[in-house]
Amino acid sequence: MAAKLSEPDKNWSVLALDRGSPRNSAQNDTWDEDLSGVHDPNYFSAAQDYLLGHLVRNPQYYGIGGTAMINSMTAVAPSRYLLDQLWPLGWKWNDLFPYMMKMQDHYCYYLPSSLTGISEEDCRMWHGRDGLVDIAPPLFNLMPELLLDMMKACDKDIRFMSDYDNQTRQYGRYFQQQFRHPMNRTNPNSPTIRESIWNAYLNVVNRTNLQILDSATVLKLLFDQTDPTKYIGVSYEYKGEVRTAIARKEVILCAGVFNTPKLLKLSGVGPETWLEPLSIKVVAKNAEIGKHFADQMAIYMAFKNTEQVPALP
Repeated sequence: MAAKLSEPDKNWSVLALDRGSPRNSAQNDTWDEDLSGVHDPNYFSAAQDYLLGHLVRNPQYYGIGGTAMINSMTAVAPSRYLLDQLWPLGWKWNDLFPYMMKMQDHYCYYLPSSLTGISEEDCRMWHGRDGLVDIAPPLFNLMPELLLDMMKACDKDIRFMSDYDNQTRQYGRYFQQQFRHPMNRTNPNSPTIRESIWNAYLNVVNRTNLQILDSATVLKLLFDQTDPTKYIGVSYEYKGEVRTAIARKEVILCAGVFNTPKLLKLSGVGPETWLEPLSIKVVAKNAEIGKHFADQMAIYMAFKNTEQVPALP
């Protein structure tokens, strides 16, 4: 957002505050299952009734680029049906799809359809070109032969999807396309680096009107004394010193699903029953702040064999 806001007018001055320290923007394109580093926070859910009381870990990442620097890089378009059925006005498929196209630089434009399984027509229909975010093909050359054999064995019952972003046939089995930046787009086996918001949008811009301050922790929002519903800046900690940044135009809060409601509450926006016991001055009553969190669960299942079965045929 900071990169896009600073793009249209050089007279606009944009300051982006990020709690994380700078990391290597060209991180390895492998997926570390631990997901976070020693300096990153570990959030856990409450005990879950249907998981025998176990907690669910919610990995976070403190660093420019956010959790795109540690995730599995899987690139999947949302379901058109679910967007149109469940999401509010302004967030339907027809609202979001143009932005998906605009951000992409998809591999189907650089590799032959005989390899990708995506026709030229479908490529133009469902995928964008020359966007800032690279989408690379599945790493077929790194897949174990056993996995490929398993996929072939599924042909009898489950159709293979060469392009699961095609909304006309979004069901079946597939290999994952990923947010990766290939060194050579026309070579399917080209070395790659991890694609993220950092190296797609921020590491490529050199604008005097954009300042990115890392290792800066926002403490709370500052409101106008004459109009307590209008926020004019932020208080933040940087190198052990508490500082203030006053905005001439807008304050945009993008702190994630956990820290955004947290900062709103610390700034006096939220339910009275939560704010008053902590002696936080109520600026705006809103009982919904901090509610309605919904997580998209990924469940791994492991089975014990009753008999010894060889790992390889």
